[in-house]
Amino acid sequence: MTPAGCTRVRPFRALVWTLAVTTTACSGSATITRRTGPSLSGRIVTSEPDSLQIRDDDGGGVTLSRGQVETIDHPGNVLLVAGLVVLGMAAQIALEEPQTRGERALTGAIFGLPALSMIWWGGSTYLRSRQAASRFEQEAVRLRTPDPRRPYVPAPTWTPTAP
Repeated sequence: MTPAGCTRVRPFRALVWTLAVTTTACSGSATITRRTGPSLSGRIVTSEPDSLQIRDDDGGGVTLSRGQVETIDHPGNVLLVAGLVVLGMAAQIALEEPQTRGERALTGAIFGLPALSMIWWGGSTYLRSRQAASRFEQEAVRLRTPDPRRPYVPAPTWTPTAP
């Protein structure tokens, strides 16, 4: 029974809505910035050392060569970091504020469960995208890393000689 003029808070309903919003706030589409042309948004299906295969948001398939790709922004990383921040805030609130055991449990449920769902959803989406693009990105690192068997030799400098 609630006092006159007060509304009853339904924590379970609020928790369900919060979980629904936090787990669907992140799309599964990576954003690929191309060297020429507009950026492309889609899910990375698989990769080869010299190409990426992408299913764009319209459902069509696109294959991009290494020369076409400038950068890849994988999905989920922002949601993962936001979930870690919310989890840290929940821990700080639960540990610093003088609360009863029941209040701590409620604080943990209200903040902790959405934070864990954000961490799980963002992390799994990010790792899935990174795994699909792993062969392409490993080759990019290999191409940027100098070969230790072939040391760097600077180009010769030109010095004028007197006639």
